[in-house]
Amino acid sequence: MINTPETYSSNEITEYIKSKNVKKISKEFLKTEKVYSFIFFGIAFIIMNNVVFKEMGIISTLIYFVLNTMAIIYLKKKKCQISSFNKIIAGIIYVFSLTFSITENGFIKFLDNNFLLVLLAYFIYSVSCGHKKVESFMLIAILKSFIELPLNHFDKEMYALKSALKGTKAGSNLITVILALIISVPLTLFVFMRLVDADSMFNAIMGNISELFSEGDIRSIVLKLVFSIPIACYIFGLFYSNANPENKDIITSESFKAMLDKSRKIKNIALYSAVTPICVLYIIYVFSQIAYFISPFAAILPEGYSYAEYARSGFSGLMGIAVLNLAVIIVMNYCAKNSGQNKPKALAVYSFMLCAFTLFIIATAIAKMVMYISEYGLTQLRVYTMWFMILLTFLFLMIIIRQFKRDFNIVKYFSIVFVAMFAVLCFSRPDACIVKCNIELYENGYIDEVDESQFFGTSDDAYLTAYKNGYINDEKLEDYVSYKSFYDKLNYSTFMLWVYSE
Repeated sequence: MINTPETYSSNEITEYIKSKNVKKISKEFLKTEKVYSFIFFGIAFIIMNNVVFKEMGIISTLIYFVLNTMAIIYLKKKKCQISSFNKIIAGIIYVFSLTFSITENGFIKFLDNNFLLVLLAYFIYSVSCGHKKVESFMLIAILKSFIELPLNHFDKEMYALKSALKGTKAGSNLITVILALIISVPLTLFVFMRLVDADSMFNAIMGNISELFSEGDIRSIVLKLVFSIPIACYIFGLFYSNANPENKDIITSESFKAMLDKSRKIKNIALYSAVTPICVLYIIYVFSQIAYFISPFAAILPEGYSYAEYARSGFSGLMGIAVLNLAVIIVMNYCAKNSGQNKPKALAVYSFMLCAFTLFIIATAIAKMVMYISEYGLTQLRVYTMWFMILLTFLFLMIIIRQFKRDFNIVKYFSIVFVAMFAVLCFSRPDACIVKCNIELYENGYIDEVDESQFFGTSDDAYLTAYKNGYINDEKLEDYVSYKSFYDKLNYSTFMLWVYSE
């Protein structure tokens, strides 16, 4: 653990690390780490049994509540100071953990799971390294904390378990008991089979008991235990490595600036020469297709296109252009010899032109999607597409601001926008909104029909909304809920369906 100064400064952190001569992570494990090595294995099994093979619901919420709380306790045990910035991150983890319990949308829960895991890793890393604000190197720190460090310390879970069991009477006894049980399994099964064959009464009694533990169930439990091991190793590695960073793992503003300086090797004139033909081509393309692009703003469908083809062409074209232009802008701004605070106006103008063209494509793609939605209503894909295009709009607008306001912290403000938009996506329960919107469009005469496949083919968020609006009767509801298991009901929508069916 590295105790950093209360007032954040990259120079102070670097000097503090040197003064303390921090070199390698200690091979000794704290008592907390030894205890966590057992707890993480239990959590890993719960994840395998109740999350991976079941629907993620309130159990997933509780898992992230527990992991976040364990991270805070662990960092306090390491005597780390949790800044206001890091408290906000911890709060975000708690809030977004609720997503699993309020929606049954599998894709949203998948995105939320990844978001929380990444944020948990960065939370531990940023506290340990003394980061007290959003820095420009945040993305690199996230990749390091989420991927590099946990994988580099993937084996620490086993060493911690060994350290916890080694040299203690309880540990030696536990190992002895486990080995004895493993050895006794073949003998026990042999005796069991002989007794079952020898006595009909014993056979009847044990037959009823054995039904509770079928061969498939035992095989499933064994597989879950086996796959729980790498999950536990990753979680322990995530906690341990991010809370015990070595000198080389700590990123500061100075080290990040030095890395950027090394990458600035391409002459500006070479970049201008390479990008100019692209910009000219974009200008010609816009003028040649001006009527095609203006059509969506006037709500006119070009001849030879269906609404679906028109909307898809807009999004597919947008994706290629956005990725290409973003890559070119990154290369121009981080690889040009004259860039950074001394960025010449020409570089800013080229970046602005690429952003402006991308924003124009985004605007037309959004207009096409609005036309499509006005004719056929909402679907999951249309909502996700609109969400993503709006997010891209914020990104390229911020890149434009950055070109003319050099001290604009694009990482900070885009992080805020992303978290806010992701919160809208998670907590709005989009499937419920889709059904509600389509019902209103249908009842007001804007669309010809409500696609009932959305009720059954999306999630219980949609089904619950359809039931509340009278599009599903009680008989269908009872039949639908009868196929739900206990674990399926551990979220708001499915639970409410079960309540209404009673």
